[in-house]
Amino acid sequence: MGKQLMYPAGYLWLVHWQGFSMNKGALLLSDIVAFIFVVLPVSGSWVISLGICYYLVTYIHLAILVIIFPLILTLVFILLNFILRICLPSLKPGVYEKDSKMTKIWFCHFLLGNSLQASGLQPIVYSFHIFKYLYWAAMGAKSGYGILCNHLTRIRDFQLLEIGSGTSLSADTHIACHTWVGDRLMLGKVVIGKNVFVGMDVTIGPRTTIEDEAWVGTGNKLFRDHIKAKEKLGNFAYVHGRPYK
Repeated sequence: MGKQLMYPAGYLWLVHWQGFSMNKGALLLSDIVAFIFVVLPVSGSWVISLGICYYLVTYIHLAILVIIFPLILTLVFILLNFILRICLPSLKPGVYEKDSKMTKIWFCHFLLGNSLQASGLQPIVYSFHIFKYLYWAAMGAKSGYGILCNHLTRIRDFQLLEIGSGTSLSADTHIACHTWVGDRLMLGKVVIGKNVFVGMDVTIGPRTTIEDEAWVGTGNKLFRDHIKAKEKLGNFAYVHGRPYK
């Protein structure tokens, strides 16, 4: 199983889309789509939040508004992401050709997920349980409440993710419900149960299930794997779906 199967990079869509020969029209189109799904949620949340504060300044002391402004900004950002997400068709598990409709839909969802990093709000969102829960729900994930998550964690394809309450995701955990198989896009669910521990620098790819109270050590690469309940997976035990011998 080659490394390409485990490399969930969205820009590969652009490369595959034109068969490794991008033209100016395709690049311009991708930039327009990126502006809609990456820039608009960020700039829109700032404009709306400043407007809200401008209205509230006559009722609330300015010092209080300055303190709560990041919270207002975060809530507005989550709302805008929700609005854009429900305007897109849902992601469906399967394997799709590079020029399929589902591949285009996935790319829009992928870009929308980038808006959190672009906004600079990820440390705030992932520091508060309520914001984390609301954001993941807005992006379409089925998640429990009370998930511990480092702000360096990266999650893609929220609509295909299920994660239970009490689970802990360490720094540099990367969860992606997609990968490329040659020139085809694979979309598959990732299911993580309750009270699961995931160590640092773990990659969890599509079609992976981790049952309740499992322990996944540092550096593991899971792809189409099934970790049973209460199973302990040692550090660096799995790479590209194959255990070290």
